[in-house]
Amino acid sequence: MHLMELTHTEKEVERKRGRVAQQFIAASPHLCGEQIKHLSTLDLQLLFNLYEKELFEGAWAEEVGAEPTFSLSTRMTRSAGKTITKRKPLGAGQYQTSFEIRIGVNFLVQFDAVDRSKTVCGLRAPSALCALLLVLEHELCHVIESVYFKTSNCSKERFKVLAHRLFGHMSSYHALPTAQEIAYQEHGLRIGDEVIFFYQDKLYTGRISAINKRATIMVPTKGGSYMDGKGVRYNKFYTPLSALSVR
Repeated sequence: MHLMELTHTEKEVERKRGRVAQQFIAASPHLCGEQIKHLSTLDLQLLFNLYEKELFEGAWAEEVGAEPTFSLSTRMTRSAGKTITKRKPLGAGQYQTSFEIRIGVNFLVQFDAVDRSKTVCGLRAPSALCALLLVLEHELCHVIESVYFKTSNCSKERFKVLAHRLFGHMSSYHALPTAQEIAYQEHGLRIGDEVIFFYQDKLYTGRISAINKRATIMVPTKGGSYMDGKGVRYNKFYTPLSALSVR
């Protein structure tokens, strides 16, 4: 069956996804039930092999060829997954194309940090494992579309039809806990808040300009390295959230 035509009903994809999840739980040492405490690229390779068997029915090797490589990132703050296309020139206008799928691991490890309903690709994700499966499915659709059409865009109708037909996806976005949401729940901090903190035994006052693992604080400083549109100069500090107090 051509991958661009392969179709799974809602019940079929739920059953097949469930089999993938159970086999993955049995094989990976990094899971606690459906909670993810750690993740490795070998885990992602294992998941891909399970999908190739359960949902692609062997068609990947025949139609796509080479398997994607996998990587993990702790710096991804908006997207839980990303597909990177690499084209190596072979000469005479020919290229060898390969794909890397990168997973934002913090979205999964911190899945339970916020107590609310989460969705991925328009589907309810009751656990970190379910979220990982849905994110991986989305990225695999990017690879498939790129192989056949040399480009991929999840906001376009062609991608949406492919993702729905293969996996029952209803959208191309996720609503997983972000570093900003976790920072507000655990520390009451938001971007734009004026805060105070100590650095080398000196008290500083500034505003939060970004929140990831740490907060980025812009402190007004005469002769500072950064300048805003009004000509005010600042120095930048990276500070643990636990060290900040709202002024």
